[in-house]
Amino acid sequence: MIQKLYFKFQKIYRELKNRYPRTMIMPRYLIRILHWWIHPRPLRTVADNRLSYAYDPSADIFLLSFPKCGRTWLRLMIGKSLSLQYNLNNVTNFDILKVSTLHKMHPKIPKISICHDDVPHNKSPEELERNKTRYKGKKVILLIRQPGDAIVSLYFDSSKRKMTFDGNISSLIQLKKGGLESFIRYYNIWKENRHIPSDFLLVRYEDMKANTERELRRVMDFICPHVITNEIINKAVKYGGFDNMRKLEEAGKLGKKSLRKTGDYETYKTRRGKVGGYVDYLKESDMKYLRKIVSRLSSFYGYSIVG
Repeated sequence: MIQKLYFKFQKIYRELKNRYPRTMIMPRYLIRILHWWIHPRPLRTVADNRLSYAYDPSADIFLLSFPKCGRTWLRLMIGKSLSLQYNLNNVTNFDILKVSTLHKMHPKIPKISICHDDVPHNKSPEELERNKTRYKGKKVILLIRQPGDAIVSLYFDSSKRKMTFDGNISSLIQLKKGGLESFIRYYNIWKENRHIPSDFLLVRYEDMKANTERELRRVMDFICPHVITNEIINKAVKYGGFDNMRKLEEAGKLGKKSLRKTGDYETYKTRRGKVGGYVDYLKESDMKYLRKIVSRLSSFYGYSIVG
């Protein structure tokens, strides 16, 4: 009952903010206190977030991305592939999702670190580090997604799941810290630094959607060359399928249940999974800005804005 009242309050609050943008209706910190009272969880500062995404120098392989590029999907399939190949019978769904703990369960599994390298969603383009020499001698998988889809997904994650942003989608796209310009700059920096790791693999979300088995095969051959069987690849793809991911999320196995509202799929990690869905949410002025900024993204990634 309290949750229903809270979400109704949130809806009214946002409608009033949109109608009277210059009026202080209620301080944002009171909204956050109310949210934490209903969904108790530890308070996380920017410093805490940096620690959770920290670089692990002992890792052999890194899976890196800007937020909302399909990382949860890919790590589920990686974790499932490794757990099946090495017969990790007692492995939990948490370990499969986390991936980084699996190396402790079998000596042939490399240590894989999964992080938002440099925390680009908390930085302006000018603040992003330009040198990736700490990845020298490491193997890096860089995951990227159509910028429009990634930034729209980030909006829903920030505004409806984590409740850390109360503006509209246009204002998030143009944020100085963590907006579209940070996304573009982050990936352009990696294009210039891709020669630094001992091996580098680019994975595109859209290619994963088009041919999941092929892309997972590329990833697993990069991690464990010519070890993972085709049968295991197929099972891992099925395990990471959208419908099964939705079931796992409903069961609370893809993060905290408190971050989503039952029945409101815009609050889910498994929100839509649609390629090109950003055009359903953006105004023409947003699309104009999107085309302008994405035109700065290196052609190495193969993206353009349509619509």
